[in-house]
Order: sequence, then C-alpha cells, then structure tokens
Amino acid sequence: MTTSRGHIGVLAALSVLILICFVGCDEPNDPDLPSQPFRFVTSYSLEGTPEDVCVRDGWAAVSNGTFGAKVLDVRNPAAITVKFTYTASSGARCANVTLDALHHYLIVFCYPGDPDNYNTFDFTKPTQSEAALPPTISFTGPLGGFDVDVREHAEGADTLVIWGTDLTSSDRFLSAAVRRRADDTATWMTAPGCANYVPSHGQPRGMDLRSDGLIAVANDDAGIFIYNSRECRVEGEVNTPGIAHDCAWMSGYIAVADDYRVTIVNATDPTAPVVTSSLVVNGASRLRRIAVIDPYLAALDEYDGVYIVDVWNRAEPVQLQLLPLEDPTAVSAYLGRLFVTDRALGLVIYEPAPMDN
Repeated sequence: MTTSRGHIGVLAALSVLILICFVGCDEPNDPDLPSQPFRFVTSYSLEGTPEDVCVRDGWAAVSNGTFGAKVLDVRNPAAITVKFTYTASSGARCANVTLDALHHYLIVFCYPGDPDNYNTFDFTKPTQSEAALPPTISFTGPLGGFDVDVREHAEGADTLVIWGTDLTSSDRFLSAAVRRRADDTATWMTAPGCANYVPSHGQPRGMDLRSDGLIAVANDDAGIFIYNSRECRVEGEVNTPGIAHDCAWMSGYIAVADDYRVTIVNATDPTAPVVTSSLVVNGASRLRRIAVIDPYLAALDEYDGVYIVDVWNRAEPVQLQLLPLEDPTAVSAYLGRLFVTDRALGLVIYEPAPMDN
C-alpha cells in the first residue's frame, strides 16, 4: 500500500510539472523576441536627397541625388566617416547604388543619364578621376533593382556582372552588364552575358541576388520569378497575394514587400516556389523595399517608415514594430543593424534594443 501511494505521489508531481510547462513554458524552438526589437542610433545628413543604400563589409554606399553618391565607413555608427565621394554630372541624378566589397568598387546608376558614363569606381582611390573604371552599364532606367555578382575563379580570373531591373515603359526587363579580366593586374574587358529577359507578364521591380547566382525578382502583379544567372534561364515563378515591389533571400525562402503585405515564399526548390504565408501589415499602404535581418524582416513603407516583422516561424509572421520616418526610400541590413535612407534625414541607423530582463 505504501509503495502504491508512493507511485501515485510521483505521478501527481510529474503531472503538475507537465501542466506548469504547458501553461507557462515557451515552445521548444520559439525564442523570446522583444516587442520593440530595434532602437534609433544616429542619423547622418547628406547634401542631396538619398534614394538608395547598400551596406557590405562595413561600407555603406548611399545615393545622393543630384550630388552623386558617397561611400561611408559605418563600422562605428558614432563616428561615421566619408571614404569616397562621386560627383554626378550636371543634370544627372544618382538613383541606384551597389557595392562590390571584394574589389572595393562603388557602382552607381544615374538617371536620366550621366554624360560622362562613369559608373564604376575603385573607392580606395583618392580622386574620382583616378577611381573611374571604363563604363559598363547600358541601362536606360529608371531601375527597380540593382546588384552585382562577383565571381573569383581559382585560376585568377575575375567576372563582374552588374544586374538591374529596367523599368522604362518600353523595356521592362532584367538585364546584365558583364566584365572579365584574366588576373588582378589585367584590364577589365566587356564580355558577353545573358540576353535581356522580358517576362510575359508583370514588370520586374526589386531583386535580390544570392551567392549561388539565383536572382529573386519581384515582378509586380505577377508575383516572384527566380532567374538562374549562371544558366540564363528562369527556374520557377509563383504569384503572390499582393503587388510584389521588392524581395530578399532568407536562405531557401524569399521575403516579399507585397504592397501592404509581407509575403514569405518557400523557394528551397527554386523550380517550384510556393507561398508559405502572407501577413497584412496593419497601417501599411505602400511597402516598397525589404531587408532581412533574421529572425526579422524590415519592410519599408514610403509613407510611414520601416515595419519590423518577426519571421522566426515562416508560416506565421508577426508584426512587431514601426520605426517612423518622414520620407524613407531604401533599407539595408548589416551585422544586426538597419540602415535606412530618408530624403529628409539622410542615412538613419538602428540597432538591436537590449533584451528585457
């Protein structure tokens, strides 16, 4: 009888523990994410009206409107310094920037067109004339997306492929400009690449290029298509619930700024992408750019600021925070920080907020 009572007591204690865990414990893989995960750090004023930002390896390339573009050292946000300044020609407006961190190149696109055709610069050089490389970009603009694919080969040869989505009403294509050189001392030469890709439906807007050469393209009311830049072919496509304006890779998934939604696409099989989830962002009306800072997404609304969404569970994204801004234009992420261009404020930087105790 004593033994039986002992067993009953043990079972009762275990039942209480299990009940407590069900009521008060988190799910095994569900982290405690703060409701306000980011806080303002600083802003950096610019002379012009910034429209684009790309941050890689501690360098921030920022378009500066009619003033051109700048490369900033942002490794210490409290002491931002200018590394390089590109001055646009009279009448030109710098709308798009990207960085090749391997070669320390700044790549700019000016619209309606820079008469000098300078668009690639070695930003380690002291002056613009010394830094300028031969022109490579043949886009007529305006551009929706802009990125560079850098391939360094074992034999010493380099390939530099500049990709853009051209939004000119008569064009509407995904296009590339290719340059190659035999070794580090050889001159970059123009080389053949993929032909312009014009989708049968939709308008290519934002894009994101993965390190394996797969490009996710936000294709307006046609959703997302995945383009294999090494094989010059479309791998797969999927429609999204909204209007796809921008996208960003999250390993095998694609995050989409889908008008007033954030949509997650499972692209682990790029030939058969499927929509995993779609969140209507409360308050948003024009989500135009997106950046990944896992387990978060930063979705930029051109009227409101940057909405922060928890995507730890890809199937159930959760809206967490709004970083209000006056006139935001682009967002980039690097080492846990967010870098946002705003026409009124310049470059605005946010960092992770301390976890609640």
